[in-house]
Amino acid sequence: MTVKKIWFETMEDINRFLNETEKFPFDVDLRCGSKIVDAKSALGVAAMGIRKELDLCAYVPSPEPDFYSKLSFCMR
Repeated sequence: MTVKKIWFETMEDINRFLNETEKFPFDVDLRCGSKIVDAKSALGVAAMGIRKELDLCAYVPSPEPDFYSKLSFCMR
């Protein structure tokens, strides 16, 4: 598992994030404190909110550079 910090400025950022994460076959979670949601769930991601620092937890067997490059717009 790899963990990166992300941040959504707008709902458009969330929509773009969801469009990109659904393309990958592995599990991805978002964590904020003790809350954890499926990062491929529109309702879960929207519930986390905008303008907060979140932990993106990707369960990949090895680092997936293409995954992170597609999400660079929301990386911290």
